[in-house]
Formats: sequence, C-alpha cells, structure tokens
Amino acid sequence: MVTGTRHIKFFRANVLLALVLMAVLLPFRVPADEPVKAEIHVDFPINEYRIVRDYSNNAHNLRVIEILLDEVAADSTLELLEVSFRGSASPDGGQLLNTSLAAKRVESLRSWVMQRGNLPDSILGSVESTIPWEAFREMLRMSDWEDAPNVLAVIALGDDDDPAAVDRRMRQLRAMDGGRVWRTLASDYFPRLRLAYVVFLKLRQIETHEETFEPDEEELELVAVEDVVLPDTAAIATAEPQDEVPVPCRRFWSVRTNLPALGMFIANASAEWQFACRWSASASLYYSAWNYLKSTRKFRTFSLRPEVRYWFRDGGNGFFLDAHVAMVSYNYALSSGEWRYQDRGGVHPALGGGLGIGFRMPISRNGRWRAEASLGAGVYSLDYNRFYNVPNGALYDTVRKTYFGIDQFALSLVFTFNSRGGRSL
Repeated sequence: MVTGTRHIKFFRANVLLALVLMAVLLPFRVPADEPVKAEIHVDFPINEYRIVRDYSNNAHNLRVIEILLDEVAADSTLELLEVSFRGSASPDGGQLLNTSLAAKRVESLRSWVMQRGNLPDSILGSVESTIPWEAFREMLRMSDWEDAPNVLAVIALGDDDDPAAVDRRMRQLRAMDGGRVWRTLASDYFPRLRLAYVVFLKLRQIETHEETFEPDEEELELVAVEDVVLPDTAAIATAEPQDEVPVPCRRFWSVRTNLPALGMFIANASAEWQFACRWSASASLYYSAWNYLKSTRKFRTFSLRPEVRYWFRDGGNGFFLDAHVAMVSYNYALSSGEWRYQDRGGVHPALGGGLGIGFRMPISRNGRWRAEASLGAGVYSLDYNRFYNVPNGALYDTVRKTYFGIDQFALSLVFTFNSRGGRSL
C-alpha cells in the first residue's frame, strides 16, 4: 500500500510538471521523442579515397544513407538536426601522408552525402579525420591472435602523433617474424581502419500550433507519438542502387623509363601529368649515340613522342588508351645485315603518329612505384638512305615510303607523385 501511494504521488508530480512545460513550450516546435542517431560507414580500398560502391559492403551502406535522406525529404514532420563526419586511414605508411589521406576520405563522403541529400551547410556538424590508433589497439585486445600482445607492445612505443616514432613502429612490425606478422596485419586488421563515417541526428516533431495552450486539470489527453526507426535493412538489400555523386578526382604526375630500351643502352625518360579527371599528357625522349662494340652493329636514335592518355579509372592505374605523334631520327644496322639504314642526310626523321593501349599497376605498398606495359601502332612517312653495311660503306640508294605498323613497345618502371597531397594508402 505504501508503494502504491508513492507511485500515485510520483505520477501526480510528473503530470503537473508536464502541464507546466507544455504551457510554456507548446507554442514552439516540441520534440516528441529523443533524437535518433544513425551511424553508417563506408570502406575504402588501399591507395584510394574516392567512394567505390562495389567495394566491401559499400553498396548496402550507401543505399541505407540514400533511403534515410529520402525519408527525411519526404516526411515534413522529420527534422535532420545535424550531420557529422569522420574519416580514418590505416597506420601502415607515413604519418603525415596518412593524415592527408584520412582527410580526403572524410571529404569524399561529406561531399557525396551533402550533394545527394541537397543538405544545407547549417546542419553540418563536426568533420574529423584521424589515424585510429586506439581503435587499432582495441581490435588487438579483443583478438585471440597469438601475436597481438607483441604488436601491442610495439605500437605502445613513442607518441601516436610523432611521425618519427610511427615510422619506427612500422619498421619493427614489418620485420617481425620475417614479415609474417605484417602480412596478417595487412590482410586482417588494416583494411578495417580505412573508412569514413557519417552520423545523422534526426527526430520526429509534432505539428505546431500558434495558439496558446490552456491546460485543463480535469482532462489530460495522452498522445502517443510514433517512434523514429532506421530503414529496414532487409528491404535495403534488394533496393536498386542509384548513381554515385562524383567526388573530386585525384591528380598525379609521374616519371618513367622503358626497361627494354635501357637494356639496349638507349637512354630514355618520360614525364606525365594529369591535366583533367582521367586525362593525362605525356612526353617521351629516347637517345642513343653509340655502336654495339663495332660500327656494323648499332641502333642510334633520337626520338620525341608526345601523347595524350585516357584512363578508365581515376588515379593513374588500370587500362588506358593513348593518341600520340612522334619524330624519330635513326641510324641502325645489324652485323648480319647487308644494309645500314639512316634517315636521309640525318635531317629527315620519320614523322607520324598513332594509337596505343596500356595497363599500369602499383608494385609498392605506398603506391608510388608502379609497372606499366604499353603497345602502340601508327603511320609514318619515311625518307632514308641505304648504305652498304661495312666500315665507311658507300651509299646504295634512297627510299621514300609510308610505314604502317607497331611503333611502340614498352615495359616501364614508373614513379608517381600525387600533386594533391602525395601518397595514398
């Protein structure tokens, strides 16, 4: 009985308090429930900061974001209070460059969400990026991996914000057990740290009334307000994905050298610059001025080859097509051949151009070193002399013709610079 009396008194006190608050606050928009927080993340491949829909579980998570934004846009009683973002990069690389990468990832997601939902900047909350050392440590603590304690001991050394200390940690981890520990980290732990989160804070509001509420102590009507719930993920899984909102492309410039040409003692170098998304310009220079041990065996050349490339993906990796022009001066002969060929008078180089195809892929963890294979074909106007292939051989004749065929074969080693912040991981 005592307990029942206490409950009645407690109820009456709360009713009176509610009446007072309603009388004061109801002319304004009154929240009917606590705000609901939805936190959704997007994963990123290594060496990427653009949003890749078909990577990991991104298609599902991006669809969740789209449905949530559509729900807010369609329901006038829903209010989106704040949208916050945070991004991260795994620690397997230079501290300063990883910090830059984390910032780019969070900016990619921020741009995508704000454009997709047509959201005003006034609801934008915090935008943070970090190297998630504590999350990494927590993963290891929760793991039953036998090497986790040893890794925890290494990453406890030095300050998380000290680039030199972080580099020392990474060197020690790479060297542990002949690289076995590092391979496990790279496959099972680091990928879970390459992500960006969006956090939505939303609530449902009741309709507003401008007239002043006069409470009636004899009548109190309790109104049930529908709870706000997150979208049904079962329906989301079968929903048709929508096109991505584009994010800023990553610009690069690079230098490379053709290894087979170097093997023939032909000095060569190429420089490339991305001047627009998926478009780059390149120029290649080849030079050789010597014989191969004797005068009847040589491949002397001076050539200049500008080209424009179209890449099928951002970042200077994968397949590309090129259109090129070229100027080639030449003087070559084989010991077993009857003739030595030289552009007429040394002042009539081959002139022409063509099309090519190639493929480039990263070969280092930091993405700067890459390998490239390319093949091209073109049409050239030739004007050359034929000499007897003997020492000081006499002129035999002059030939003018049009050549059509292979004009480029390269297996190149590439070093890439990222003009918008350096290496990405």
